[in-house]
Amino acid sequence: MDAGDLIAGRYRLAEPIGSGGMGVVWLAVDEQLGGPVAVKRARSSDVDGARGRRRLRGEAGIVAGLTHPGIVRFLDVVDEGAQPWLVMEYVAGPDLGELIERGGPLPPRRVAALGAQLAAALAAVHGCGVVHRDVKPGNVLVPADGPARLTDFGISRAVTGDATVSQAALVAGTPAYLAPEVANGEQATAAADLFSLGATLFAAVQGQPPFGGAGDNPLAVLRRAAAGTVPPASRAGPLGPVLSALLQRDPADRPDAGQARRMLAAVADDRKPLLGQQIRRRLGLRASAVAGVVALISGVPVLMSATPESIAIIGDERTADPCALTDAVALTGFGSTEVDTDYGSFNRCDVIVRTAGGGVVDVKYELRPPLKADGLVQQVGRVRIVRERGHGDQCRRALQLTEQTTVTINARHDRGERTDLCAIADVAATRAAEILDRGRLARRATPPEPASLARLDACAVLPADTLRRVPGIDPGDRVRGFGGWECRWRSSAEPMSVLVIFDRDQPLSPVDDGVPQQVGDRRFFLRPDGWGPETCLARIGHRGYLDQHGQQAGEVLGIALLGRTGHPRLCALAGDLARTALTSLPSA
Repeated sequence: MDAGDLIAGRYRLAEPIGSGGMGVVWLAVDEQLGGPVAVKRARSSDVDGARGRRRLRGEAGIVAGLTHPGIVRFLDVVDEGAQPWLVMEYVAGPDLGELIERGGPLPPRRVAALGAQLAAALAAVHGCGVVHRDVKPGNVLVPADGPARLTDFGISRAVTGDATVSQAALVAGTPAYLAPEVANGEQATAAADLFSLGATLFAAVQGQPPFGGAGDNPLAVLRRAAAGTVPPASRAGPLGPVLSALLQRDPADRPDAGQARRMLAAVADDRKPLLGQQIRRRLGLRASAVAGVVALISGVPVLMSATPESIAIIGDERTADPCALTDAVALTGFGSTEVDTDYGSFNRCDVIVRTAGGGVVDVKYELRPPLKADGLVQQVGRVRIVRERGHGDQCRRALQLTEQTTVTINARHDRGERTDLCAIADVAATRAAEILDRGRLARRATPPEPASLARLDACAVLPADTLRRVPGIDPGDRVRGFGGWECRWRSSAEPMSVLVIFDRDQPLSPVDDGVPQQVGDRRFFLRPDGWGPETCLARIGHRGYLDQHGQQAGEVLGIALLGRTGHPRLCALAGDLARTALTSLPSA
């Protein structure tokens, strides 16, 4: 076809303006209505025979049902001779890929604003039971006015009914933006679109996609996509945590389109995004922090006496392996399971349970000093299980041992469909008690790295003269946590406490951790209410490493000030202690 040709007696071709998943796109004039339209002729290979024509008609049927300001509208499907053509709304403006190619990486907040618009469009698409399957910069139009527009549903698939409009023999989508499960041959779902959205925004803020650029071998890119290891987005700034949420390897760990829209809109508006869908590590930290605030400030007693029915099996606290308490297979009756070995502090191990209905439960195993536990008592051999009452989104069991140690197992609802948390906690606790009843708990397979916080004593991080800057604090009057990985002091002069804790988390950022404070060539982050209400938390990133999934993680030193003296004073004290702690940490 050439410019000037008339399609179906109505659409006059003007010039080619691009190509999509199923054909070349032309700018044309609707001679009946007088306005511009975009028309797309299918490639011959895609409409070869009845099957190909059904595929093209299927695309028309699917896209015709989608109406949203962020979606390029489908108008008509016509035949010109033996060739079917799709007629769509014309949107003036470059695609996102062209913007990146011309101007390089875009500012993070502009990318977040575009992403929020696209996520809103995907929410509408997914609400109609459709998966786009090829979200990428080339399929995002960016007009001078109005929202970004999602186009080219040429390989879309209805996820309700029997229609499938993909080439069954091929992986559908563009390798550099594929979700890992799709690259590994699984069926694309709405979650795959969210990964591709994340990869698209990654490319916009970094200048190239996460799995390789246009010059790379496509098979090599596909292999990297299948592995799902995403490099850090060094230019992303406040957008980084949201990209991390969208680019999770496990589809169950990604936000849905509605949640992604809210998260991206928050970054675009210079607000803190709510990352509950992705930062489950931080959620667990904050939940335990609130309980800690109650105990420290209200003076709730936490010690309990050892029981003769229990058996001493922990041994050296620093070499005892909390993951040896887990039995992920025992929990498979509730869904698929995965052991997370570097989740929170060094006294902790988690099993993540994903139910068939889409729910996610975090089962947290912790080795702790003795604490008070009330509830029904169950005896398993020589180990006593205290079945505490479930509260809303969590249910806890406490296993009492003789050597001033308690094992707590807490099943917490993370997201999605709700399930019986106490049933999960009971199975986990019973299996852990059976393991403990056999004898001494297994040791860690490998010692910590030489520079790891696991080798330090939290009670010795802050010098005595530094602690005395907090009114009423006696440096020698402290409560040492399990393994020496946590330490607490309480003021005798006013309702105030100091908490030092070692943690493992995602890389720190201003979005999640507050205002950065520079000290020479290092920095820490300061956040009011970072450890619950009426607190201020200073966090110092210490040693970076790759977690079990190959994602960036790091050890973190946290210093929390708790009390009813107001945020300015709490944060001034927390910052003062953090500056001193920075100088005492070993080189990572």
